[in-house]
Amino acid sequence: MRDPLDELKNLSGNLDARPLPPAEVRRRGNRMRRRRTAFQAVGAAAAVAVIASGGAFVTGNLTSAEPPVGPAMSTSPSPSPSASASAAPAVQSEIPEDFPVAQDIDAPEGVDSTDLLRDDATDQSWYGLPCSAPGQEVTFPGDDRRTAARRVWVEGDFWGKSRQLFVYEDHVAADRALTALKKAADACLGADTPPGAQPMDWNYEWSPGNETTPSWLIAQGSTIADGSHPFFVDLTVTQVGRSVFVSRSGRSQKERLPWQRLEDSHEAVLRAAWCLWMEGPCGSVTPEESASFDKETIARGLPNPGGDVPEWTWTEDDPLSAVACGGPENLPSQPTASFRVEVSPPDENAWRHLLVFGTEQAASDALRQLRSSAVVCNEILGTSADDPTDPSEMRWSLEEYDGSPAVLGIDGLVYADDTDTRVPGRTLTRVVQVGRALLVAQLSDSSSAAGEDAAAAKLNADVASIAGEMCVFADGSCEAG
Repeated sequence: MRDPLDELKNLSGNLDARPLPPAEVRRRGNRMRRRRTAFQAVGAAAAVAVIASGGAFVTGNLTSAEPPVGPAMSTSPSPSPSASASAAPAVQSEIPEDFPVAQDIDAPEGVDSTDLLRDDATDQSWYGLPCSAPGQEVTFPGDDRRTAARRVWVEGDFWGKSRQLFVYEDHVAADRALTALKKAADACLGADTPPGAQPMDWNYEWSPGNETTPSWLIAQGSTIADGSHPFFVDLTVTQVGRSVFVSRSGRSQKERLPWQRLEDSHEAVLRAAWCLWMEGPCGSVTPEESASFDKETIARGLPNPGGDVPEWTWTEDDPLSAVACGGPENLPSQPTASFRVEVSPPDENAWRHLLVFGTEQAASDALRQLRSSAVVCNEILGTSADDPTDPSEMRWSLEEYDGSPAVLGIDGLVYADDTDTRVPGRTLTRVVQVGRALLVAQLSDSSSAAGEDAAAAKLNADVASIAGEMCVFADGSCEAG
């Protein structure tokens, strides 16, 4: 069998001899994202890990800390924020009966479990917090200013799912409670296990917010005792304005089954909570914005359908594809509107994604997250590949293009492993922010050029032209040309 490394050496003198299909470029990007995820131990936000024996979870008492994973864009139907950006939402002090607290808190047919349980006591304890012993009552500063609470849960043999929602008088009280929870998680790292609690190993991430941007605490954890009662927990805690809600999934096996996941429905709860308890304007896209920024503007510069060019694919509310590595991006907060167009002519793939956020700060936070994608991907170069027989790797670079507004370039280029030899295949991404909106444009093809050829120049020009019409998403002065 021919050595694939020899093939790469041959390509070094004839880089266009065997072009790498865009699908292969994306596959290798996905491989890099898996490495990145392992490196970060993240998701797109913050968390706390909770570990407990299966028996303790079934009785409703977790015995240690809990962590969750970064927020994922919901793919299931969920309430959408109001389309009006002009007025602040009326203060809500109660939890509507039809609020989706219990979304996905159930078991599939054929799986033994309890009926759905519910507790609406306003003064109820936080459930299953870091390093807590069974039956321990836990409250934090700010909890005395709650106006409503609801916990729903379901349990089976060594598994369980729950969600807990607290509503406070204002953002300050909610922030005090979540900050205290974060401090409890900090104290739990490396601390001795309290009496009655089970030894555990856990980690979490924390992403602070403000009155108009959610705060996240995301964690994952597992027991580290003698292994006779292994237990694994994923925890996501989010503060949205004057509300805090927690999603928790625990089970005795390391890998979660699809029905045990709660990240997507957690996002649905976030969307529903936004217009009830988030401070400031509710939503972001007004009819005037929609009318003056149409689909044709977003798709400007894409090859027209016809011949071997297929029709454009339009989607709304899809998660943002990766700007580096692979998989969907885990944004600090989710957009209130999302429009994507994609087309795949022969030997290439091109897409544009416009995301509109509730505030300009939220859009800026998302831009910083996308910039970190390329940085993190390069930090993990040199780690073992998922496929040791693959003799190539993608390397990512950042470049700021001058202009008003400035455009961020994120390029992924394919190299022979452990060499500076380019081989066919690349992904070029351009990101620009104007006010509350973020435009992401990407081109994947089989070129070996380092973002300096005619296709790259056209991508830059298209993005600059679209950005020039994005002032509709800016409050006050706009820098778009």
